[in-house]
Amino acid sequence: MFLTFVVVENYPVQTCSPERTPDTMHQIKLFKGLETDLPGLEKEMNEWLAKSGARVINMFGNLAPQKDETQPDDTGVAHSLYLPSNIFIAVLYEKSEKPSK
Repeated sequence: MFLTFVVVENYPVQTCSPERTPDTMHQIKLFKGLETDLPGLEKEMNEWLAKSGARVINMFGNLAPQKDETQPDDTGVAHSLYLPSNIFIAVLYEKSEKPSK
């Protein structure tokens, strides 16, 4: 079994202060993709991080291998076909909400 990790480049790690102000709120952003398109998933995540200015608290994810059972061939032996694994990444972040006036 091979494990693949998505690396979010050039993004500073920030910690969350336990003294959150009333105008902040934790939110979650979900990303999903296939292991065959890691550069696309990295690009999507990096663009969102840069655009949103989110203060990341935690990132976690899962790699779910997919297997397609095929029918036996002419010799009666079943062959397995491995499909690209699904990748799921969740980003827990803090977003500052400005009070409406």
